[in-house]
Amino acid sequence: MVMTCDNNLILELIICTKNGGARLARCLNAVSNADQDEPFLVHIVDNGSTDGHSAEIARKFANSLGDRCRFSVETRPGNSAGRNKALNQLRGTYAIFVDDDCYIRHDFIRAWAAVFRSASPGYGGGTILPFEQSNSLLGCFVSDQSEIFEGGAFIKRGSIQGSNMFFSAACLRDIGLFDPNFGAGTAFAGEEWDLALTASKAGWKGGYFAEPTVYHDHGRGEGEAKSRIGFYDYGAGAVYAKHIKRRDRDAFKKFLSELRYLPISRKIDLLSGSLAYITKGSHR
Repeated sequence: MVMTCDNNLILELIICTKNGGARLARCLNAVSNADQDEPFLVHIVDNGSTDGHSAEIARKFANSLGDRCRFSVETRPGNSAGRNKALNQLRGTYAIFVDDDCYIRHDFIRAWAAVFRSASPGYGGGTILPFEQSNSLLGCFVSDQSEIFEGGAFIKRGSIQGSNMFFSAACLRDIGLFDPNFGAGTAFAGEEWDLALTASKAGWKGGYFAEPTVYHDHGRGEGEAKSRIGFYDYGAGAVYAKHIKRRDRDAFKKFLSELRYLPISRKIDLLSGSLAYITKGSHR
């Protein structure tokens, strides 16, 4: 599918939060300090915060931006439910997503606008650097080499991450929104990978673009990262199962390849996630 270049971009930054606290405040401060040479909208969704102050931080920030910012509440659990809340009210031609523990670089919006005008992709992701050097690289994506994913390509997991990603409004109209069975707050990780696979298989061009950058303040050292990778593998198994069920031969081949090369403990997590999705998952 070929998209024409649009010089009248409307960019909308979407941030979902649950108990983001001080990191949410720093996230929004970075948004305030972003270069303003490219106008952009903001939509903040509180996804059921219970800490007594995160929702108020988000609400006050939204009020400070007036018509440029919307604040919504989504009580259904899961990051996908929160993101879909914003997408159902999308005003932009591109929806750009960052997590509430990520701080955008000052030129973030300008960098994405340059990508959209030059490459016209339907979906993609950008650079995710660790905020602290002591933080694990798990949950980050660091590469100075941009890469275009042609329509129909199989998207390697990890290439698109929710901490810094986008989908065009046109692409979302074509393929639908995030599957609420996936994402933080649900049993399965991998909602961004699932939707990117769906977009590619529908013929949309995507990519990884090195210039738009966020700093991920996830706070995890290597020890905690090792335990968290089991959650990611479990979710990946579920994503594989969903797309194999759709008769995606590439997904089946990659699934078998991962089973061949992963260590035993990770194979078990991958297989367990697949089985859980097949037996318990609510499918779209």
